[in-house]
Amino acid sequence: MSDYLALFRTFDGRIGRKQFWLGVLGLAVAYLVVSILILPLLGFGQFNMASISSSEDAEATSRAIVATAQRSVWATLVLNIIFAYPTLALGLKRRHDRDSSGKDLIAYYVLALLLVLSQAFGIGYVTTDVGNGIMIPTPGTVATALSTIVALLGLYLLVVLGFLRGTKGPNSYGPDPLGGGA
Repeated sequence: MSDYLALFRTFDGRIGRKQFWLGVLGLAVAYLVVSILILPLLGFGQFNMASISSSEDAEATSRAIVATAQRSVWATLVLNIIFAYPTLALGLKRRHDRDSSGKDLIAYYVLALLLVLSQAFGIGYVTTDVGNGIMIPTPGTVATALSTIVALLGLYLLVVLGFLRGTKGPNSYGPDPLGGGA
């Protein structure tokens, strides 16, 4: 594709590994820029963990830690929603290069979204005393299992999308991006 932005605008066609990694690099830079602009608006401008831990009141410290964790999860959710379409467009085109519909990629995003939503609402999390009466949220069994599944599926997709060669020649999603014949 000669148009770099087309990597992120459509779900059609195929791209090779080089185009995929260039797209990932572009999304990573954009993600950093947007996070630098959005996170301060959500109260993450000058976060100081020392001020939380220096409080004598364990309950106040626990509330501050939980509030910070919740804001962080909500910020992650906002950023994931902003970048969902271009990330899926890039990934699906790469899956198409391997003659796959990309249902595994969509499953990954659905599971990752469920994980972030469960974190945001505290579902599957318990509070654990880490000493001195300070309570922090920690994942329970279900949240840990979901995190593990998302991590393993993410690792699988990293290998498939980033390192395995696509189908040689044309496939059901279009011509070979490397120009290979039938």
